[in-house]
Amino acid sequence: MSTSLVEIVEVSNLPATKSEFVLGKFRDYFDSASAYGKEAQVLTVTDETQIDLMAKAKERRSELKRLRCDVENTRKELKEQIVREGKAIDGIANVIKAIVVPIEKHLEKQEKFVEIREEERRVAQLEKRRELLSKYVPFEEMKIYNLSDMSIESFDQLLENNRLAFEARAKAEREAEEQKIRDAEEERKRQEEIKRENERLKKEAAEREEADRNRREKEEKEKKAREAEEAKQREAREEADRKKKAKQEEEDRKQIEAHEKQLADERKKTEAAQKEKQRLEEEQRQRDKEIQRKREEEEGRAMKALLAPDKEKLLALASFVEGIPLPALNHRESGKILDKAQVMLSEVGKFIREQSKGM
Repeated sequence: MSTSLVEIVEVSNLPATKSEFVLGKFRDYFDSASAYGKEAQVLTVTDETQIDLMAKAKERRSELKRLRCDVENTRKELKEQIVREGKAIDGIANVIKAIVVPIEKHLEKQEKFVEIREEERRVAQLEKRRELLSKYVPFEEMKIYNLSDMSIESFDQLLENNRLAFEARAKAEREAEEQKIRDAEEERKRQEEIKRENERLKKEAAEREEADRNRREKEEKEKKAREAEEAKQREAREEADRKKKAKQEEEDRKQIEAHEKQLADERKKTEAAQKEKQRLEEEQRQRDKEIQRKREEEEGRAMKALLAPDKEKLLALASFVEGIPLPALNHRESGKILDKAQVMLSEVGKFIREQSKGM
């Protein structure tokens, strides 16, 4: 027999009995393959008329195929036994570890009692500080502060500074609202003043019209009294009076129309400015509401994640580890490293899941 099979078994460092068992399973296959190899080396077809050699080659190839299939079946059978042995070994080891790990964790807690208590106090202090600071600072903005390691004096100063800033912003918002109310009141008073001015001008125009009417009646009486004696003078005077009246009325009309047009233009500009101001204020309110809503959602998600059970956190960590994306590599040696890393990540995820089942 060739020494190649023996060398392979020796390199694998199997026990002597296991090595002899494996060699016994494959020795006959190896000898048969070697014999077929020697026969195949001298079986060479050189002409189309060598039909017998072609038939012999087909027969030997079929025999070799059966030999290959037998070797493959034997390989699968032996590996299945090894897999079953491995599962049995893993099962026994896991049972022992299931007994040892909880005891080990308990003893570790007793060993590190002071460190654990110190960590619990540190976490409680952090939560208390976050609770106090949340009255004035959104949860996301707290991340810029190292609340865990901050001294009591530094935290008290930080809390006071944010309280003062919060109250200053609230005061500014109140003052802005009060200013808005004052502006609206001033605008109402201005509109009332415009209305009173229009009424005054209309009254003055009516008074002038009444005065003109009285004057015309007086002139008519005087005209009738002087009609016989002052016919020509009366006609000239009446003509002058008519022209003067028409001119005066036209001037009064133009003055009133110009004033009313000016008031209407000012009213339109005021209304347009008021609408634009209201639109900008409404947009600002909507933006403020959206910012507040997003802050509340972020705070809710952060609080939910913080309060989640340890088992959910461990399972989330296992999913994160198992789902870490691996890069595509160009070299075979790098690929081997990546394959080992992937197996190790999978084992870490499996370990976390197994350990968290009993929580």
